Amino acid sequence: MSRAAAQPDTRDPYNSIMSDKLIPLTGAHLETLSADSRLSVLVDGAPAELFVQNSGWSDKIVLRFAESHSEFGNEFQTKYFEISKPGVVSWGHDGREFAITVVS
Repeated sequence: MSRAAAQPDTRDPYNSIMSDKLIPLTGAHLETLSADSRLSVLVDGAPAELFVQNSGWSDKIVLRFAESHSEFGNEFQTKYFEISKPGVVSWGHDGREFAITVVS
């Protein structure tokens, strides 16, 4: 009995890069961002751009989604965030989290 080769999932345009081109986000990624630079990321699997804004008081992360995210809509931002472990951002005051990877 022969096995058919696995076909890529065409519903997910990022499927082909999932295995070796994604890097869990760390604090070092944020430290290297300049004022006009952005990172291409996946937030819980949804494509987005991440950048950091400094309002003079504190930094905040901003995510702009390629398509409306089911929880965050087109854009999400917060100054209450922490990278609790590589690839996981804790945010707000209620212990909420999302998974985030950098698309390289």
